[in-house]
Amino acid sequence: MKRLVLFPALILVLALFASGCEVLGDAFQKDPIGFIQSVGRVGQAAVGASKDITEEQEFYLGRTVSARLLAQYPLLQDAKLHKYVNLVGSSVAMVSDRPDLHYHFAVLNSEEVNAFAAPGGFIFITHGMILGM
Repeated sequence: MKRLVLFPALILVLALFASGCEVLGDAFQKDPIGFIQSVGRVGQAAVGASKDITEEQEFYLGRTVSARLLAQYPLLQDAKLHKYVNLVGSSVAMVSDRPDLHYHFAVLNSEEVNAFAAPGGFIFITHGMILGM
């Protein structure tokens, strides 16, 4: 199954046009060929970013995002709490629009009130979020 992954490149381009039309006009007047080439590169990046990816690619993307997150916030060492979070998360996942996805739930050792979700079913909640409930 392929999933469409959308990136904000197109939104960024539209925002630049909306907020800086005069600046863009100046850039076009100074170097029209360079300006057109730049717009073309942004357009190609937007098209490339919106291509379908496989579930395997989604998993590896999520794993990479998760590794970076875990480098900043280590896992909380509390087996009972992890078991509880996995029980609740798995119950919610069963009634989601992707119940067959293998989800991964974890509690981060941070007092910040926050939660994170990465592609491929990687879901993290901070200890601070749990304490604030």
